[in-house]
Amino acid sequence: MSNTINNALFGWYPYLCLTIFLLGSLMRFDREQYTWKTGSSQLLRRRQLRWGSNLFHVGILAIFGGHFVGLLTPIWVFDALGVSHGFKQGLAITVGGIAGVACFIGIALLVSTLVLNLYFMNMAISGGPIGFNAYFTGLPRQHFLGFGGGALWAIGMLASGLAMSGPANVELDAALRTFIPLASVALAVFCGFVKWKEFSAAPKSGRIRTLVALSTAFFLGGIALLGLAAR
Repeated sequence: MSNTINNALFGWYPYLCLTIFLLGSLMRFDREQYTWKTGSSQLLRRRQLRWGSNLFHVGILAIFGGHFVGLLTPIWVFDALGVSHGFKQGLAITVGGIAGVACFIGIALLVSTLVLNLYFMNMAISGGPIGFNAYFTGLPRQHFLGFGGGALWAIGMLASGLAMSGPANVELDAALRTFIPLASVALAVFCGFVKWKEFSAAPKSGRIRTLVALSTAFFLGGIALLGLAAR
């Protein structure tokens, strides 16, 4: 059963997705050519979009070409060319790894263009639109708190994962293993209410405070029920 799931997820599904992607792109190009445009993103950050697009396409084409040549070329062709199986595997790992990294960086740049530009830079939470160079104008305390918060979160997630994967004779109780990862969310909610006062501007008699209080109560109740169910 596990071999079937592994083959389905990592052997068949990626090629099915790639086939749908290629056929869908060809059909769209044939029927709706003028819908291929990214004007809004390109106007906001052309340089990052250009790098991301180039890296993504070069990486994905290299990966597709490597799979195409590696899977469809008979073994006797490599033997006739004097290419050993070890060299072929090493070349595939090296070139495929570089292409995969380039493709991943390209996707990250393209996605971050949409997220950073649209939501956080041009539709800021507070204030007007800002540029990317505004990051370098932040105070050292702000950068320290940002990196410190990320490091603290990463350490907590690592510690939680290690606690859940320990030997059976030393692992935590099932209820605690369920409660600890979710307790951080409850702590963040508490800090938002008490420390940062995120809903201080909301009307005191409006529905916002009622809905927030109900959602918090249901969330904490769900954590408690999960802990009881794990016993």
